[in-house]
Amino acid sequence: TQGIVDHALALRGLKRNVVCTVPAFSSVPVALRRIAAVATVPRVLAESWRDDFGLEVAELPVALPEIQVAMVSHQNRNSDSAVQWLGNLIKAIAQPRI
Repeated sequence: TQGIVDHALALRGLKRNVVCTVPAFSSVPVALRRIAAVATVPRVLAESWRDDFGLEVAELPVALPEIQVAMVSHQNRNSDSAVQWLGNLIKAIAQPRI
């Protein structure tokens, strides 16, 4: 699947060599400890993994467009106080970082 990283590289005549795919961002640091590779992830994740997993964080060699981040839940859960609490907690933690 082509994404924003592939597009940015293609504009410079470059192409990445995908050696591993993972189902979620949370799997990335574990994969990087096992294989010689790099991953493109949101900076806030990279920085939080740096110490916990002994990873190096570097600037990208190409500029990427900003992406939109959203939370979604089923409309039947809109009045659920637990869902509202979790949504507010996620906003409070994430908003200053993005």
